Amino acid sequence: MQSINEEKRGVYLHLGAHRTGTGSFQEFLSMNAGRLEDHGVNLAVSNRDGQLRSGLKLRLPGKRHFRKNDLDEHRVWLDEQIDKTGLNRKRLTLVSEENFPGTINTLMSPEIYPIADKRLQFFASKMQKPIRKALFVVRSYDSFFESIFRKRVEFRAIDPFDHYRDDMMTMKRGWVDVIQDIRDATKVDQVHVLRFEDRHGYLRLLRTLLPGLPQDGWLEPDGHRNVSATNAACRAIQKAFHNGEKLSKQQIEDIKLQYAADKGGEAVADFSSLDRTELQDRYAEDLQTIRNLPYVTFS
Repeated sequence: MQSINEEKRGVYLHLGAHRTGTGSFQEFLSMNAGRLEDHGVNLAVSNRDGQLRSGLKLRLPGKRHFRKNDLDEHRVWLDEQIDKTGLNRKRLTLVSEENFPGTINTLMSPEIYPIADKRLQFFASKMQKPIRKALFVVRSYDSFFESIFRKRVEFRAIDPFDHYRDDMMTMKRGWVDVIQDIRDATKVDQVHVLRFEDRHGYLRLLRTLLPGLPQDGWLEPDGHRNVSATNAACRAIQKAFHNGEKLSKQQIEDIKLQYAADKGGEAVADFSSLDRTELQDRYAEDLQTIRNLPYVTFS
């Protein structure tokens, strides 16, 4: 059996995507940071939704920064984070950050992660070690967009789901494009792609990147992180935002808890059966294309 000492020196990336169980996996990684270190794995994780503090606070440039070539501040920030987390000092580093390809605010559009290549290349240009593997979890477009909308409800006042439907149905970029961007921008040896629908456990995700790690003895979070608000909670949050209220993260969580048992009411995000079928068919076609990419390992 392969041991962790046989893993090649370099960087191992977990890139999300959003709404694919990333927060729960990052909590798992944070809980086991000490054991990972004992096995020679330097962990750099952005654990925004977990209870444990995270070390990596990555802030990659947005579209306007690349357009204006306004990148100096982000270079300084990235250098500081690389130094803080030992990315270039340690022999083997596992990085988990779902915002590598882009932020959640860019996703309800015809182009999923439209500047993934630029953001990933910006990061990779600072790496003094090769990027060995990348792990990316994909999700069926219909449930992905619905979940993205439900999460964005928690950030600010937004238009109803129907306002974004046409952009989602006519998307020009999908998972194939994002995975090609990952490969082209990072020159990674191997991209591992998993389906969210298969609900791989935390250890499966970890050992997909680092198979030399042991199979037992790991701590696991008690429950899921970053669970979507109920429809009733979504409506209450949006009502507050549209009334001009500024809700703190704790106030958002309090509203979600208050309405957690209320499962009634019309869905705030829902495709018609015809649209859902079309998106699911697109997903199936894209999965087949992804399977045939020579640098992809599909699990």
